[in-house]
Amino acid sequence: MTRGKTTCRILKEIRRQIAEANDIEFVTSECRYQGDCAGTCPKCEAEVRYLEMQLSARRIAGKAIAFAGISAAVLAGIGSTVEVSASATESVSTGNEDKKRATTREEVVVGDIDVQEELMRQEGDDYIYNVVEHKPQFPGGEVALLKYVVDQLQIPSACLEWSSARVVVRFVVTKTGEVGRIEDVRSAGEPFDSEVVNAVKKLPKFVPGKMGDKPVNTWYIVPIQLKLKNSDHHGSK
Repeated sequence: MTRGKTTCRILKEIRRQIAEANDIEFVTSECRYQGDCAGTCPKCEAEVRYLEMQLSARRIAGKAIAFAGISAAVLAGIGSTVEVSASATESVSTGNEDKKRATTREEVVVGDIDVQEELMRQEGDDYIYNVVEHKPQFPGGEVALLKYVVDQLQIPSACLEWSSARVVVRFVVTKTGEVGRIEDVRSAGEPFDSEVVNAVKKLPKFVPGKMGDKPVNTWYIVPIQLKLKNSDHHGSK
């Protein structure tokens, strides 16, 4: 059952993103389930149980949980509607500090994702996918993407007295790899928001996201967090 296998791959990717967002060690392997598949199997269910246990441990420890809006049933492939929360997994400084994992995370709900609707899109459709089998790839990876955006920023002088600024933007990576339709998901306020959008507009081509072997338009989320006060950032204006 091809569609079941596709559902399995998408849900496996969602589980991987949840684990990554919550600093959970999570290794997935290629599904070897034989015969018809409804999008879940004993191995998938074991992955869900492991993820649930790890997330529960973090809740007990008082840690914030990213992507917590996805139900266990959906993670197992039983449900069809997924509410995805995006969170910052990297913190970037304008100084010479190394990029580091954010110690706290804030959920940013970006909407409901109907997995079945995602799977049934027709050839030639200009639909923008939220979840794909193979997400868009920036040359050099996520850290290179964040560094590129920060390097392109022209920090307004009016913002230099801010202690920090955090902006979350989402944009479309088109089926040909270009960046388009940039939106603020979380605002730090003007004029900083506009500067982040301008920096994102300068991003070079991505390797586009794919459903199967087909390139598709895909939403991509980038969290930008900067330490600004007493910064020597060369791009200030």
